[in-house]
Amino acid sequence: MQHPIIRERVNEFFGSNFTVRKAFSSDKYEIVHGGKTCLDFEFMDEDPTDDKQMPFIKLENRTKPRILKVSGVFKCQGDERKGASLMRLIDRLAESIPFVEYITLMDSSNIRICDVSISLAQLKILTTGQSWYNHFGYKTKWHDANVAHNAVIINTRIDDISDKKLIETTGKKLFPELPTTMTIREYVQTVLNAVRQFPETKDECTPEQHEKAAFLKTLIFELGWMNNLEYANWDLIKMVKHSPKASTPKAYPKASTPKASTPKAYPKASPKASPKASTPKASTPKASPKASPKASPKASLKASTPKASLKASTPKASPKSGGAKRSAKRKRSRSTKRNNRTKKSG
Repeated sequence: MQHPIIRERVNEFFGSNFTVRKAFSSDKYEIVHGGKTCLDFEFMDEDPTDDKQMPFIKLENRTKPRILKVSGVFKCQGDERKGASLMRLIDRLAESIPFVEYITLMDSSNIRICDVSISLAQLKILTTGQSWYNHFGYKTKWHDANVAHNAVIINTRIDDISDKKLIETTGKKLFPELPTTMTIREYVQTVLNAVRQFPETKDECTPEQHEKAAFLKTLIFELGWMNNLEYANWDLIKMVKHSPKASTPKAYPKASTPKASTPKAYPKASPKASPKASTPKASTPKASPKASPKASPKASLKASTPKASLKASTPKASPKSGGAKRSAKRKRSRSTKRNNRTKKSG
């Protein structure tokens, strides 16, 4: 029985540009355009290769399909149906289903030039160091070791390889301008650049074009597998990265507009806080007059009348001078009284 979420998401991603064919008894789908199959995949509870290649993946809850297994990726018409576009759609489909943990596929990819089928995996490894699916994140547990091993091979000069009979005969005939001082990577890339624009069918190609396409196929085989190029093309695996719930459209507005920044909260906080911060008590007009009179006299007295000067200029000498004046008055009054008594007696 098909899972409802899976059926809904497959139709959502592929329904507009493709025809979706689905099985009724399982979650197996075929994506078709113009009567030609573009994608073939299914959702599974278990993967028989799990214990062999990826023992660290443990599927404890098997009540829902956890694996999206791609059986085939085929070239279709239109930009939205090219191989790279199809792989992006597969990734988005898996990411949109919460219980899908990883995607697995077998790399049997090839390109066709003048009806010559050329291994895309071999071609990409010899020219870039990784296969076409590796660039999309599909790898095996031996991926890093394989890349390091293959890097030594593809950076070896043509002159240094053990068997270069094909290059010295057919290579010099078809591409006489290519020096054998080039590395394997450079040589294969140059031949590819020369033939990649040739037609797909043999009927549309010239005999020379067909011969060059056949040479490229044999070349990558001899330079690749015969020189021990390493690549495990079966059951490549890619872990699915689900977006966190906080980044979904519904949760995003809540996180981006906190309560403190809303219009209602902002006016309440600003009027109360701003007067206190902008007009401190120490700087108000009422406080400054009170502080200045009291402080200034004390400060001026202490500064201008030291204790020594106060003793010298005030105080104790002035009572004596005042007493002398009073004694002089008493003397005058006594003499006046004596004179008065004398006058009376005369």
